[in-house]
Amino acid sequence: MRTQYGDRSADIVPNGVDRALFHSEPRGKQARPTVGMLYNPTPLKGIEIALSALQLVQATTPNLRVLMFGLEAPWHPVP
Repeated sequence: MRTQYGDRSADIVPNGVDRALFHSEPRGKQARPTVGMLYNPTPLKGIEIALSALQLVQATTPNLRVLMFGLEAPWHPVP
């Protein structure tokens, strides 16, 4: 932000995950393509954009599996 946009108030926040504690072994791809995402209906979070993007992906990947999670169940139609 500082270099590209001149924003002097920007700070770097390192990843909050301790990779020594949280890691997984390398693995292959799943047989069925799967997308996982956090569901939050707050307009600022852009769920409508995410759902539109999922519909575009499903046009070329009809067996796409979508897993959503969050504090409440999705009330939007989930592709």
